[in-house]
Amino acid sequence: MSTEKKARKFNIIDVVIILAVVAAIAIVGYKFAGKKIVQSTNTQEFEVTYTVYEVANTTAEIIKEGDVLTDNAGNVPLGNVTEVVVEKNSRSYAPNSDGEYVMSAKEGFCFVAVTGKVNAVKANNGITVNGTEYLVGHSITLEVGDAKLYALITAITPITSEK
Repeated sequence: MSTEKKARKFNIIDVVIILAVVAAIAIVGYKFAGKKIVQSTNTQEFEVTYTVYEVANTTAEIIKEGDVLTDNAGNVPLGNVTEVVVEKNSRSYAPNSDGEYVMSAKEGFCFVAVTGKVNAVKANNGITVNGTEYLVGHSITLEVGDAKLYALITAITPITSEK
């Protein structure tokens, strides 16, 4: 018998195992580190309006100025409520007797527009908060205090400080 050791070559199975281990380490590192996105220091204050065309009256009644706004999808803080506008009739569309879709009100529901102030970075087409971009027309699941709304961003306006 020879006392020489045979040189071992890598085969495809060894490569797959190494890649799987590296991927597992990356996933575990991402889970523990989380999304630690550094917000730019070039932030400014924006006023954002979130509109809900049809929300239950009982939900609208608990929304108030000062409530904390949070994007439910990414748990992104979006400032505080500065104004709440509630209109008695919701804005729903339903077919009339001729089959044409017309705006109508739905019993027990109303229209709500919630405005809040948030510190954000101006992006090309909207604003960025904690690494998440928000645009006019963006649908959002919004936590407002103890309420959850399925809203549409209808306005984003920079707030200029008067000197």
